[in-house]
Amino acid sequence: MINHKKARRILWYETVGFLLLILLSWLNELVSLPHLIFGSGEHSNIHEALMETSALVVVWLIVVLFTKRLLGRLYYLGC
Repeated sequence: MINHKKARRILWYETVGFLLLILLSWLNELVSLPHLIFGSGEHSNIHEALMETSALVVVWLIVVLFTKRLLGRLYYLGC
């Protein structure tokens, strides 16, 4: 049986994971991680980072909504 605290914790873990992905995306653009790691050409593209961030936010929203729905059904079945 799943309770509300566990459900909130699952949603929190998902959110933190997506925030880390967004942070890594922006860190890549600001610090130029490929240049630091591989020594390749240095370029920064803010528009690309904005597109990645918006795509990640859309995917996060879909994942959270489906997870909430699934957890609600599991909670209903467990009661």
